[in-house]
Amino acid sequence: MGQGLTTTEDMQKLGWRRTAVLSEKGSGRAEMIQGFVWLRLCSWGAEHHHTLKAWQHAERLAVECSKAAQRFPDFEQERLADQLRRASYSVPLNIAEGSTRKGTRDYRKFLDTAWGSLAEVQTALTMARDIGYLRPAEYGRLEALATETSKTLFGLLRKISLAADRPKPR
Repeated sequence: MGQGLTTTEDMQKLGWRRTAVLSEKGSGRAEMIQGFVWLRLCSWGAEHHHTLKAWQHAERLAVECSKAAQRFPDFEQERLADQLRRASYSVPLNIAEGSTRKGTRDYRKFLDTAWGSLAEVQTALTMARDIGYLRPAEYGRLEALATETSKTLFGLLRKISLAADRPKPR
C-alpha cells in the first residue's frame, strides 16, 4: 500500500477489493471468517487484455479489416464485407472477454472461439483478394497482420492450455 492510503475507499479507488479469508472444516464448509485480505482486481480484470500482444494484434487487424471492408462494392456490404467485419471484431472481443474469466478452462473456450474467428477472417480476406476487392499489396498487409495475430494468439492458447491441464493442488 502507498503512503497515506489507509481507508477502504482509497484502496477501492485503486482497484483493490477486500475479501474474507475463510477457514474450512473437513466437510468443506466455510466455518468462520479468519480475517481479510486485499486483492487487486486488475490481475485478471478489465484492463488486463490491453497488455496482451494477442489482443493488441487482433484489435489492429479488426480495425484494418473494417477499413478495407468499407471499400468493398455496395452490394457486398451486407455480405462478405459484413462477414469480414463481424469475424474480425470477434477475435479481440473474445480475447478480452476470456481474460476476465476466473478459470483457465473458461478462458480457453473464449480463445478457441477467437482462433476460429481468425480462420474465418483469413478465409474472407483470401476470397476478397480472389474476387478482386483487395489489391495484392493490401491483401499482403492484412494477411501479415492476420499471421502475426495467429502467432501471438497461438502462444497465448498454448500458455493457457498448459495452465488448464495442470492438476489442482489439494
